[in-house]
Amino acid sequence: MFVALMGSNSCWQKKKGIVKERVADYTPSKVSEHKIKKSGDDFTINFERTKDIAFEIGKIKKDKFLVIFAAESQNAVENAKSKIERKNADLIVLNDITKKGAGFGCDTNIVTMIDKELNLKSYPIMKKRDLAKQILKVIDEKISTSNLKEIENTMN
Repeated sequence: MFVALMGSNSCWQKKKGIVKERVADYTPSKVSEHKIKKSGDDFTINFERTKDIAFEIGKIKKDKFLVIFAAESQNAVENAKSKIERKNADLIVLNDITKKGAGFGCDTNIVTMIDKELNLKSYPIMKKRDLAKQILKVIDEKISTSNLKEIENTMN
């Protein structure tokens, strides 16, 4: 996954594009080629950290607009603020999965968007499709505002 996203021909390397990554924080450290048969013993699976793709993209993003997502169950806002700064993102969509109607296994969500200036805007419960449209609208507004500021700076 990491190589596919970061390679020289990936959409991330092009002028515009949307990269969606849904990578687990951990992955099994050993993968069996065959079915693991039952035995009388307990079974342990060891995990290792996966490469943090958002962090790696944040290091090389230059003028690209990076949106990341966070599913949090404790200290949600504090953790999201830390992530947006650490990963050099422009916007984080925070999903507090402890809220009813938010998270996995339902077609609605409740999010808070935090920009790189750490401004927060919370959204009520809404269908995930409507939320996707709202996220794109916020991205468009942020990019338009950023471009306008750059133009104004060149005129001064």
